[in-house]
Amino acid sequence: MKAVRSHPVRTTVAAVILVIVLGVAILYAARAQTPPVAVTSSAAPTATATVVAATATATPAATPSPRPSVTAAPGLCSNPQMTTRAVVERYFELSTSRDARAVSDCFAASWRARFVRNPSWDEVATQWASAGPATNLRITYGDTVKGCDRYEVAAQMATGHPIGQSGSEFLTVGPEGGTPRIFEMGTALVNPQLATTTCR
Repeated sequence: MKAVRSHPVRTTVAAVILVIVLGVAILYAARAQTPPVAVTSSAAPTATATVVAATATATPAATPSPRPSVTAAPGLCSNPQMTTRAVVERYFELSTSRDARAVSDCFAASWRARFVRNPSWDEVATQWASAGPATNLRITYGDTVKGCDRYEVAAQMATGHPIGQSGSEFLTVGPEGGTPRIFEMGTALVNPQLATTTCR
């Protein structure tokens, strides 16, 4: 006659099996959610690593694009009927205007293009438009070179220091598309034979 197992024994065996199955399932699920660990090796890189490295080398690093310049507002500083001297006078009048677009209209595009960053042209124009009044302004005609009239300018600004390092500055003014604008500024008057700026 066959021995019959008691009901409590079967229940215990089933419970043990269930615990084992659940334990394996939990371990498997935990392993599936754990991100793979990078293995560092001194061995030669694999083909995939070589392709990735080559791609990274071939792609140049993104350089920050320059900030856009303040848009010049034609007619707010200069117009075709003005003289070159009048443009210089207007430039100093705009030091209290708080209008960077008007200041930009005093200058030729070739000069504004020099200021891409540190400082950008919008910073230069904005600073001058809020520089405050200029006192003891003196504008002295120097000469005409390559179509440009060159003026020596001296003034005391509201900040308490004079224009230029030595108290004077030289502005090169000439026609840009028929409208007189400032093409160059400096603290020294360049020898006519060495002048490179051409106004047109």
